[in-house]
Amino acid sequence: MTNPVEQLTQRLSPLIAQIVNHSLYHDISSMAALQLFAAVRGPGLVEADANPNPLREELLRNIFEVREGTVALPDTPGLGLVPDLTQLRSFRT
Repeated sequence: MTNPVEQLTQRLSPLIAQIVNHSLYHDISSMAALQLFAAVRGPGLVEADANPNPLREELLRNIFEVREGTVALPDTPGLGLVPDLTQLRSFRT
């Protein structure tokens, strides 16, 4: 039995020419897009925000490293991100 991502991949693969993630919301969305690209094994582009963002930089360190235009995904469960939630303390009311 295939999992939902595999089912989606099988259904969409013939239709996908290229996936382009257009979200500057957060590195979390970029990592999710990268995981989708890996699942469908197709070409894709990820737009990443290179502007300084102290919260993002403290919350998620060393997200991924770009080398020659490619990214190696983590082999850990889920998105492979471990946020430092202590950085959110100053935002609590």
